[in-house]
Amino acid sequence: MEEEILQLVMTKQEGDGEELRRDVLERAFRYVDYRFHWELYSREEKAEKDRYRTSAHNAFMDAVNIYVRYLNRINGTQYQTPDGDRKRFGDLACRIVCEIGIRNR
Repeated sequence: MEEEILQLVMTKQEGDGEELRRDVLERAFRYVDYRFHWELYSREEKAEKDRYRTSAHNAFMDAVNIYVRYLNRINGTQYQTPDGDRKRFGDLACRIVCEIGIRNR
């Protein structure tokens, strides 16, 4: 499931699909920035930033769901998302950022 979504996100689209794909990428990068820095934050910083990290995570999940629904509608496909599994969504964001980083070396 995540592999399919990863491949969809890594493939440029046309028109609205590309705009939605870019939104997924932007939101993945934003969430992963919080996730990376989590290791470096003090307990106080974590308490201060937790709501922003959660918001970034929710925004990423929304962007993925919107993108997949759009592709399913225009392509007649049946791609599935991790159905609210927050950990799997978070890991997907990290995979996307990793793949983009490797691709752009």
